[in-house]
Amino acid sequence: MNRLLDFLDADHEEFSIAYADMSDDANLFGRLLQKYVNPFEQLQLRLHLISRRVTKAIPGANLQVASTDGETVCQLYVPSASSAFTVAPSAREQLRLKVLRGGDIEPGRDDVELHPAILDALMETRSSRLELESVRAEKVKLGIRWEDSQATERFDRHFYDTEVAYVHRAGLRLTRNTKPEPAPEGLVHAMESEIFRAANRSGLSGSALTFFRLFRPGAVLSLERNWKLPLSTFGTSLEQIGRAIDPIPDLCKSLGFSLSQVLLSDIEDEEFARSTWLLEALLLKGVSIGELANSIIVGPAADLPIENVPTVPIAISVPLILNWKQTGIVIRIECDGDGFLHDGLLCGVRLKQQKSWKIEKTKRYQKSVYPELWIAKDWPPLPIGTGAMGVGNWTFNPAKALSLEAVIRKYDS
Repeated sequence: MNRLLDFLDADHEEFSIAYADMSDDANLFGRLLQKYVNPFEQLQLRLHLISRRVTKAIPGANLQVASTDGETVCQLYVPSASSAFTVAPSAREQLRLKVLRGGDIEPGRDDVELHPAILDALMETRSSRLELESVRAEKVKLGIRWEDSQATERFDRHFYDTEVAYVHRAGLRLTRNTKPEPAPEGLVHAMESEIFRAANRSGLSGSALTFFRLFRPGAVLSLERNWKLPLSTFGTSLEQIGRAIDPIPDLCKSLGFSLSQVLLSDIEDEEFARSTWLLEALLLKGVSIGELANSIIVGPAADLPIENVPTVPIAISVPLILNWKQTGIVIRIECDGDGFLHDGLLCGVRLKQQKSWKIEKTKRYQKSVYPELWIAKDWPPLPIGTGAMGVGNWTFNPAKALSLEAVIRKYDS
């Protein structure tokens, strides 16, 4: 087959087979005939022919077809990813990220025009998916060192034109452009990093947790061939990952959550980050709720200087409401505080040190991204971390009444 294909691709008008390369063995002919009428043998020959067509159209390409009883996938290796398709200008960045993150694209996208030879291969094989990788794509080990600690993790290496990306299954991409670009300090290689929600949703547990905990200021990465460079080369934000995930294992243990369900991308979710900050301060560090939450005053007294509003000592059991991923959390905090009075009525509270707390997990709350203290059902929630305190111009809406409220006991009136 290969010799015949080479003849058809060339300009020669004749194709000759030497007599010495032929056989008059009838038994051999029978055995070969039986072999080549086998459907699986014919399928292999067909796949070889399809692969030859792709290689001819895209020099250096190599097509392999993986098939199960459920689907057929074309695995295409090319010297450069962009040699396999042309992309609409509006979709170039989206496709670039798709290839750098996962090394594959879905066939049939309207904004991606695959090479005709690849389209033919997909149609002939009835493939449901195209995995596009460079011939150099492979798994590599990256190391990190911070002070006296070090760890290594396995990364996938993907290529797109002049860019090489190191991708961790937890959802981290480190990308280097191998083509130097002019800059004030001379020729430099563009570097970037990205935390993204990985398709396989690998959690922050085991060796991955050990690895990412070392992402701190001053850490050094070891890339292939012992190439070392500061972690900050890929962006100073990477140096904050270690601090961001530090309290998560202890919080998962305290709250009864599985650490494997926490993703690296969770630390970039504002609500998750704020919930983690508050839980660490309150449960692990013992910071007073009075230090974390501002006072709240509602109604006319909110327009007065706080020192001019009379107070009375109170004991209060107040619900602190927050979300941890898809789970709602209620922390019922018992503490002392001050109650603000206006015309003899309670119009606000100021919390002090907590005495105890009780934690309850429930369904996720529809609320702001901030942890909230719910004082009274007909008061607005008190978000922690916004600096909010007095609420003067506020009208109670019964449809938005809070489902929980504090239990307040006055020491005297």
